[in-house]
Amino acid sequence: MEREAAALYRAEKLDDIFVFQANYRTFQFCKHSHEDYALGLMFQGTQKLHCRGKCFYAGPGSLITV
Repeated sequence: MEREAAALYRAEKLDDIFVFQANYRTFQFCKHSHEDYALGLMFQGTQKLHCRGKCFYAGPGSLITV
């Protein structure tokens, strides 16, 4: 079984863009907000998101915008 892992790094050719790459199985973020824009691309699995009182699910191929 793969272990959970996460990394944050600056995009190679885009100085103002940070990349957050993660592999989570059971980890859950506490309720939080973002000060900057964020884009997420799901490669596999499912992510459950809560936004403005509604629940959403993002599966493989989904693009998440925050």
